Amino acid sequence: MSTAYEIQFFPTPEYDASNLAGSTLILPGPNSIGNVAQLAIDILIATLSYTRIGYLDSPYLTPVVGNDAYAEDKLEGHVNTACEVYQGKTPSGTFTILQLRSPTVKGKGIQFSKALTQWIHTSKFAEILLITGADGARRTDAQL
Repeated sequence: MSTAYEIQFFPTPEYDASNLAGSTLILPGPNSIGNVAQLAIDILIATLSYTRIGYLDSPYLTPVVGNDAYAEDKLEGHVNTACEVYQGKTPSGTFTILQLRSPTVKGKGIQFSKALTQWIHTSKFAEILLITGADGARRTDAQL
């Protein structure tokens, strides 16, 4: 499904995109300090064994490709792209996880944020959880 903000979700063949509605979206803050948010997302996906349900494509993300980050046998799996989408169910509900594997294209962060916001609204998520990292050196002595 395309939007005016140039982002598109490509679900896997067996996934119905309408199942995004009502789930809780968990995503990393883009360009977080030390990629802490992306690492936390990796731990969630690997620990909870969530299923890859598709990927987002946007001209505002730096294109990257790599081998399946979660495959136990590196000879099998699928190709990972710049923005993967995973989903799983727990007793607390259905969770959709967005994993950003690349930074935004220089000067295109605002456009990407608008595109992502539009996709989030269109997908009708019930809640959104943003994971990010902060630089501890920015704290004052009183905060230590």
